[in-house]
Amino acid sequence: MLTYAPSGAFVAAPTTSLPEAPGGEANWDYRFTWLRDTGLLIDTLFRLGYSGEAKAFLHFIVRQAQENDDEGSDPVGVLYGIRGGAAPQEEKLSHLRGYFDSQPVRTGNRAGNQLQLDTFAHILEAFSCFQHTGGKIDRPMRKSIDRSIDTLLRRWPEPENGVWESVERRLYTYGKVMAWNGLGTATELTKKRKGELEKVCEEIRAQVLADGVKMKNGRAFSRRPTRSRQSMPRACSLLRATFFRPISPAPRASESSAISERAPWFSQRKPARKWGGRVRAL
Repeated sequence: MLTYAPSGAFVAAPTTSLPEAPGGEANWDYRFTWLRDTGLLIDTLFRLGYSGEAKAFLHFIVRQAQENDDEGSDPVGVLYGIRGGAAPQEEKLSHLRGYFDSQPVRTGNRAGNQLQLDTFAHILEAFSCFQHTGGKIDRPMRKSIDRSIDTLLRRWPEPENGVWESVERRLYTYGKVMAWNGLGTATELTKKRKGELEKVCEEIRAQVLADGVKMKNGRAFSRRPTRSRQSMPRACSLLRATFFRPISPAPRASESSAISERAPWFSQRKPARKWGGRVRAL
């Protein structure tokens, strides 16, 4: 784990342009802090008892939200510089050779202006964990929570770039399930809006079950109209992990095997053949 103490930011990696496969083009600049990663880290640190470190990361999120205080805008973006503030736009440095001739060499990251619904869900879960471990929600935190909720309420039906940061926006089952999970978590953070949030959660659930997945013999499959063969996407394993699907009856052995082999934290892109391994974990 790499952190930047002056700001409290969690650093994804100290490197740029190291490819997934030598000679490949999937070589991004990771010298930033992704709020999804930060939210997951906060949750983990609180559970392990490292409350001081977790609070530093939480305050980093709140500060970014305070800087983007425009009415009706999203409270936070996908990623930030480690000192805070927006990450620079991606730039290709064509005069550099790159690692094992892996070009282009990049600086900056194009995902800064993307819509990734699960980011707001992870932020809400981080605040929930903070509260459950004895933390008191102050006014700036409350404002960040309310704006994250408003963003999910407003934008959950929209196409997004998703956890895979695709260039074109699509309707991702993963993002919808995470929006459902985030709003469900929010019912514990704001009791006054519980009825409103539960109603929207039911709307999301109905859409996912109707358009996102197909149940067959107790297994969840993706609906992919552009493909003739259906398969279990990574998002389907979230249906049990988030209680989106009922726990009983117990999952079939084949489903459990498929879930363990295809965890939702891995991208749907094909693994790099030259290395023969999976793509990076989130």
